[in-house]
Amino acid sequence: MIDPARGVVVCAVVVTYRPAPGGLVRLRQALDGQVEHVVVVDNTEGSGVAIEPADPPIGHGVTVHANGFNAGVAAAQNTGIAMARSRGASHVLLLDQDSLPDRDMVARLVEAWHRLESAGAAVAAIAPRYEDPSTGHPATYRRITPRGVEAVGCSGPDDDTCPAVDVTIASGLLIPMAALDRVGDMDATLFIDHVDTDWCLRARHQGLRIHVACRARLAHDLGSGGRRIWLGRWRRMPLHSPARHYYQWRNALLLAPRPHVPRAWTRAILGHLAARTVITMLAGPRRAAALVQMCRGIVHGLLGRSGPDPRGATNEHNRSVGST
Repeated sequence: MIDPARGVVVCAVVVTYRPAPGGLVRLRQALDGQVEHVVVVDNTEGSGVAIEPADPPIGHGVTVHANGFNAGVAAAQNTGIAMARSRGASHVLLLDQDSLPDRDMVARLVEAWHRLESAGAAVAAIAPRYEDPSTGHPATYRRITPRGVEAVGCSGPDDDTCPAVDVTIASGLLIPMAALDRVGDMDATLFIDHVDTDWCLRARHQGLRIHVACRARLAHDLGSGGRRIWLGRWRRMPLHSPARHYYQWRNALLLAPRPHVPRAWTRAILGHLAARTVITMLAGPRRAAALVQMCRGIVHGLLGRSGPDPRGATNEHNRSVGST
């Protein structure tokens, strides 16, 4: 999206890992006319990886950077942001390969940004209204208050508000380059999981806020499949690989002592992970492997180890879902 009168040039940054055939084409088609350029940073292992089949083509206005290895979500996002900056982008739109924006999502995000900037708000980023395509349910966001961490959501598709939140996922975030200059890049030492949480909390620590444009909609799968379980009511439990359990526990513990991370968030996320551990042990797949990886993550988090898993268990599709 280009709005010369307001100095807005939006470049989308899409991080991929073994993308499904046709998936990137659908995303590119959804972004057509919404952004000035699309930068794809691919973490698939090997050289000369085919991002998409030749027919149908991705389309013009796309630059593909193949890392040739799994560099992690944060490092790939940083690469894409640097490429967007070199193209003169004023804003970046972060996306996962399995996200699908509405045809007017970017325009609504930009409109919300202008509205908040005009009102004097210190804006770190604008998030869309996430909906899980498998359930149709909108996601909730997190706000840190003196009472603890509370859930915040949009009232419905006609909600035109822009509530302030403290933590959300990265996919769909519209971030001004000025905010990135102030807050800094994504923390590549985290590799995956809680990368977005760390950035959001750093922005909060510097007095910037994230707002949700409730009229901007993004379809986003929050888990690698799911299973319905009964806990007072039917709930959908996301299914994660054992490697994801490692990074979720490890990175939550790595973030805990950082000065920009409120203790309320640490208590909330550790309680959430403990509950998820119980559910995984009762109803999850590959329970023994998951438990081993959770224990390894806890030990490495307490020891302060960061970066990719030293055992090399990084070659699975892992999305950055720090707010979940």
